[in-house]
Amino acid sequence: MTKIRKSAVAGSFYPSNVRALNKIIDGMLKNAENMGFVEIRGLISPHAGYIYSGPTAAKAYKQIEGMSYKTVIIIGPSHNVYFNGISVGSFDAFMTPLGNVKVDKDFINEMKKFTSDKIDSDMPQIQEHSIEVQIPFLQKTLNSDFKIVPIIMGNQSQKNIYDLAMLLYEIGTDKDLLIVSSSDLYHGYNYDECVKEGNEFVKQILTFDTDTISKYVEDKEFTHMPIACGTGPIISNLIACKMWDYKRIKLMDFTNSVDVIKQNPGGYVVGYSSFVIYRK
Repeated sequence: MTKIRKSAVAGSFYPSNVRALNKIIDGMLKNAENMGFVEIRGLISPHAGYIYSGPTAAKAYKQIEGMSYKTVIIIGPSHNVYFNGISVGSFDAFMTPLGNVKVDKDFINEMKKFTSDKIDSDMPQIQEHSIEVQIPFLQKTLNSDFKIVPIIMGNQSQKNIYDLAMLLYEIGTDKDLLIVSSSDLYHGYNYDECVKEGNEFVKQILTFDTDTISKYVEDKEFTHMPIACGTGPIISNLIACKMWDYKRIKLMDFTNSVDVIKQNPGGYVVGYSSFVIYRK
């Protein structure tokens, strides 16, 4: 019997109606420019509601429009369950209004051979949105019957970040895959701080110096500055891509919820950015 992970945020983060979902994603992709990258191995994309972060995500996904990948690894932070390590769940497929996307069980079985950690817990997956909101964009842009590896990071410690990167590198070498890191930036009530901290972190990411980026994140965490919810997924992606000799990165967009919707409800503001990691 096929075990399906049902949509948790369809109807809230994005439309549950197929026609409406197609329309909103088509519109965002139409407004994005394809920069002509040839060899893309990684994306960094936000995961808020589509009306807020969708246009920023679309600028990254536009770059893979019409491309084919056998496997897409999606790495997102856990918003609802605290745990150590990672979770890939035990699902056979993920459901969205656009249809079901199969999970790459072969890749996951290889992961299990390289780690003694229990990684198939479903609990972190059931209500998590950071993985789910990326899937409709992949369904709309990729020209292939791809499978996904849904990785949720719990404790984003430096060890867990590096261990995941090495795991992906060992298993993913010579495989036809794309890594998508799911992360928003600053969350809080200070617009100026959101812009400032977001700009600083974007500049760090663009250096592609993963040691320096890790140190920067550690320093910010020590001062309790909210720079991003998915620093771990981002850094793991950068490390793995760098080892595969994909060493170029391009910022596609940087904005925030206030600038996107032109209002500031409750004073709360969230930053968004998207990147492409490529070889040429």
